[in-house]
Amino acid sequence: MAIRTVGRNKITITINALTAVQISATNLFVTDFEIHFPAGNTGATAYIGSSTVDNTWIPRGKGISFNFSSGTGSLGAFNNELGFNLSQIYVQGSNAGDTAIIEYMHYEKTS
Repeated sequence: MAIRTVGRNKITITINALTAVQISATNLFVTDFEIHFPAGNTGATAYIGSSTVDNTWIPRGKGISFNFSSGTGSLGAFNNELGFNLSQIYVQGSNAGDTAIIEYMHYEKTS
């Protein structure tokens, strides 16, 4: 029987003032991810979205983690599953130098 393992990894990005920052420069397909804006950030909020994200999107407060899950499929399934491509998700904030920590789950191996 084939087995797929799931790994958990982390990316930390630095926010540029008023410029959307791509989470991953290359395609990175994940089953779900969580983003956290540390309480020590200067800006009170940041925004998550496509390359068009700006301060008109839903504000996300610092010191809080936000989880995004595909909500379909099964980690043990072998069919195509809905997921996220982190290269298509951007973060925008108002203060240069603030950070966002992204933890994500992805398939590591099929044996």
